Amino acid sequence: MLKADERRGGSAKASVLNATCIFSPDEQFREQLNALGQVVITQGFIASDSDNNTVLLGRGGSDTSAAYLAAKLGAERLEIWTDVPGLFSANPRSTPSARQLRALHYDEAQEIASSGAKVLHPRCILPARQYQIPLHVLATQVPDLPGTVLSADAGEAGPRSRRCASRRASPS
Repeated sequence: MLKADERRGGSAKASVLNATCIFSPDEQFREQLNALGQVVITQGFIASDSDNNTVLLGRGGSDTSAAYLAAKLGAERLEIWTDVPGLFSANPRSTPSARQLRALHYDEAQEIASSGAKVLHPRCILPARQYQIPLHVLATQVPDLPGTVLSADAGEAGPRSRRCASRRASPS
């Protein structure tokens, strides 16, 4: 379902172990998946190159493949389910007063992810931002918590936050 983007000037190793994919909306792809039924389950982390060889998306490949698929499908929403209930102002394990950030602009989340937070890989934000798909970060252990939503609208009001209710949560 995902085709690796051909890299010019990059190493062959990087093309196989840390591929990037084309993620522009694809109406034919959407129609093919719709024909399969209401639910399609697929793995993340892998794609194929122009010769149909398997390539890997590297660190954060599962989140990134979800974002690529959401963009290709023109999804209304992207959900990333992980072991923490969203993004925080600091690592809640080392900073008990850390606040959960409930809403962030894509650019703010990109900065947090690029600065070392491990909740989301920085590459997974680009497809959502480019096609204005709200990205929801939610916790599998506590699915009723609202999590963090990344969107273009969040920047207008600034990041909204709430105190961390659990010290078990971490950004990794």
